[in-house]
Amino acid sequence: LPIQQAFFETSMPQRHHWNQSVLLHPRTPLDHEALQHALREVTRHHDALRLRYRQTEGEWSQHYAEPAEGELLWREDVAGVDAIDEHCTRAQQSLDLQHGPLLRALQLRLPDGSERLLLAVHHLVIDGVSWRVLLEDLQHAYRLARDGVSIALPPKTASYKAWAQALAQHANSDDLIRQADYWRTQEGPELPCDRAAENDRIADAARLTLQLSPAQTQRLLKQAPAAYRTQINDLLLSALARAVGHWAGVDRAAIFLEGHGRDALFENVDISRTVGWFTSLFPVVLPVLDDTGGSIKAVKETLRGIPDHGIGYG
Repeated sequence: LPIQQAFFETSMPQRHHWNQSVLLHPRTPLDHEALQHALREVTRHHDALRLRYRQTEGEWSQHYAEPAEGELLWREDVAGVDAIDEHCTRAQQSLDLQHGPLLRALQLRLPDGSERLLLAVHHLVIDGVSWRVLLEDLQHAYRLARDGVSIALPPKTASYKAWAQALAQHANSDDLIRQADYWRTQEGPELPCDRAAENDRIADAARLTLQLSPAQTQRLLKQAPAAYRTQINDLLLSALARAVGHWAGVDRAAIFLEGHGRDALFENVDISRTVGWFTSLFPVVLPVLDDTGGSIKAVKETLRGIPDHGIGYG
């Protein structure tokens, strides 16, 4: 998929170690054998978790592997809460694009008797929507395995491969080819720089965290959208465009947006419960206006004018 292509085109020192993870705090100690059985069944059920990647003469390809025979679940004792990160990092570093696994679970036992469960999955095979599906199915499978009942998971939707093939065919359609002219216009003005762009480094970035009060949050999520008959994204992007525009002295701001990438493009390919990385990434040029109301309206119209929610760009 385009988002995977972008991943492989991005230079990085440890391509295996590019995962998403969650650290869960079970209310009661976990049944290790039941959890191990549940993980195997979930991995067998969701084929994307069995994807593997091979580089040949500079080109990357992906293919399905058989369900893993090795241990997906590690169990370790931890000296204390401060040592959790070290154990989790080692588990995340154990992912292997070519040989697998791309999912690693780590069951940690602390001195106070409590436990933690880390689930680490390589980003190539999971996204935000996938996590909801994966956690729901894993919990269901675990309960059945713990109770000694045969594991039956909800029916899965179309495979990742089926979606990729449908998308490739769609890319050659007249409708998508006509979008090319639109995407060629999505280029904004140059922004002022203190140093050459090739010297940009993540290490030099600064981060500023702001927090809204409950009252401000309520106004942002409920009152403001109702007043302007709009959505939260329209308000946030309008504010961002104005901030960038006023700082840079430009009348428009180019921004990269992400979408979930699961748009209903094909009647016969349902991916609502499919695990995989479907994210779409696309540019949008937003107008910069001084008037708040006019800015929100213009940004709203610009966003509504994006064809197919941006999935065609990739």
